[in-house]
Amino acid sequence: MADITCKNCGTLINLKNAQKGVVICPNCEVENDCSEQIYERATELMASANNEVSYKAAAEAFSLIEGYSDADMYRDNCLEQADICFKDATFLRAKTEMMKGDRAGLSFACHLLESISGWKDADEQLGICRMRLEAVSGKEKDNTFDPIYSDSNKGFVKKDRKAGGSHTRVKNSTDAPAARTYVDFPSLRGVRESEINNEKPASQKKQKKSGSGKKKLTKIIIALCVGLILIGALAGAYFIVIEPMLRYDKAVELIENGEYTEGYAILTELGRDDEILSNKKERAHALLEKEDFDKAYALMEETGEEDKIVDNILGRVTPLVAEGKYIDAVKLLEKYKYGSLPEKRYKRAAELVDSAEYNEAYILLNGNSYTGSDEKKNSINNITPEIRFLGRKKGDIVEFGNFEIDGNLENGKEVVVWKIIDETDDAYLLLSESIIDCIQFDGPNENINWTQSYVRKVLNLSHLNGMFGEKEKGAILEKNVVASKNPAYDTDPGTDSISSLFLLSCDEVTRLLTDPSSRIVSSKRYEESPNGLNWWLRTPGATSGNIVYVNQEGNMILEGAPANVPFLIRPALWVKKIA
Repeated sequence: MADITCKNCGTLINLKNAQKGVVICPNCEVENDCSEQIYERATELMASANNEVSYKAAAEAFSLIEGYSDADMYRDNCLEQADICFKDATFLRAKTEMMKGDRAGLSFACHLLESISGWKDADEQLGICRMRLEAVSGKEKDNTFDPIYSDSNKGFVKKDRKAGGSHTRVKNSTDAPAARTYVDFPSLRGVRESEINNEKPASQKKQKKSGSGKKKLTKIIIALCVGLILIGALAGAYFIVIEPMLRYDKAVELIENGEYTEGYAILTELGRDDEILSNKKERAHALLEKEDFDKAYALMEETGEEDKIVDNILGRVTPLVAEGKYIDAVKLLEKYKYGSLPEKRYKRAAELVDSAEYNEAYILLNGNSYTGSDEKKNSINNITPEIRFLGRKKGDIVEFGNFEIDGNLENGKEVVVWKIIDETDDAYLLLSESIIDCIQFDGPNENINWTQSYVRKVLNLSHLNGMFGEKEKGAILEKNVVASKNPAYDTDPGTDSISSLFLLSCDEVTRLLTDPSSRIVSSKRYEESPNGLNWWLRTPGATSGNIVYVNQEGNMILEGAPANVPFLIRPALWVKKIA
């Protein structure tokens, strides 16, 4: 963790040596309270954390300020997130090892899954992994078949494996039945008896053969049934175990190849929604590391991590403000809209106001919809009025000063609205959108110019003091106002002058308000005035007694109008930028 400067002697002290927010200077031995600095840096670490190591680093930082604010809660949260990241990483590593399909990979995967038993579907995957490991291990054994019976041209040979020997019974296919003996008629009875005696064994043999055939048929039927049962079991095993396993492997392959939609669709069918969620989180965190924020935030919205998005956005604002990139910080806050962002912006800003860090606080408050933001922002305006221009750009509308604009004294002064029409490295040029008055440029004088005019005196005395307090006037720059010539007439414009409030010239209108529609004004108070909604410029007209003006259609009238005619007043001024 970074160093701080000792408040007593200026020595740099490493914050890692802090004990409960206090670090002792090794040089002068003075105690320095650094709780706030550690808290801020720990919060930044937590906002950008996306793996086990970074969450543990944030937890370690919060541990240095035990008991400070909500540091203990954040420390516990970081440790919990670190454990989740560890288990997710272990689970993913196990799945990767399973995909290798070899004995070593499957064995290691089993070890990994056993270490996170109970996490997601690790136990289910462990069972699948063990089945695969047994199958692979079985293939590696010697499966040579040693038959008990083998055919022989001469008969059947039965081997005795235990004795290592063999016993052979040969049935010769050339054996013939015994020959019959025939005698004469007187001996017929004896012959018949002899035939009966000879035929009886043959009948018995037929019966034996018939019984043997039935037994063989029974065995065949049993074998077929067993075979069918085995086939059914194998088919069931395929559809229940193997086929989902193959589809899961296909889903993993698709996801690794960046084909997320197809891969997630398969995982959804397999009921692996938790793995889809885990993978999206891992992808989001990887995208954050690459600073591909839009894609990361889109995934984090899908996974319900909106609070982490908000923390990341606020964590990105801080360094932008520190580098003076105020417009970038404002654009960042304007770009993203999340439910908890306004509240977190306000709370963070309130802490910054308390520690007098007004720049970042104002950017967080400006345009924020959370209750109390405007009041808190106005409190900063009262301290440093120029801060209201922080992070502004050309074309922005700002409020600055108060004046009696509507003519109703009972409701008090109104806020004066300005438009930023130009800028330099150190200042903004503002033109009043509000019509603050309707007066003549000067009296009926034939040799009048801006430097000598009545309107210049009014603007830089009564109007300047009436619109702004002392601190606000401190933000306004006194500038050299150039005596601008009329582009169509060779009328003497007079000399340059130093002024705080001034009227625009023809050149400035042409350059900065290029579209006539951008020059048109509105005013309920003066819309019925005899001279309409015409407003004065400071450039002389066709004669030294006339002054150029912009009519209500937004066109510059270069001939001008007599200086003693009352036209509308739109003052301009330069305000300094915050360095």
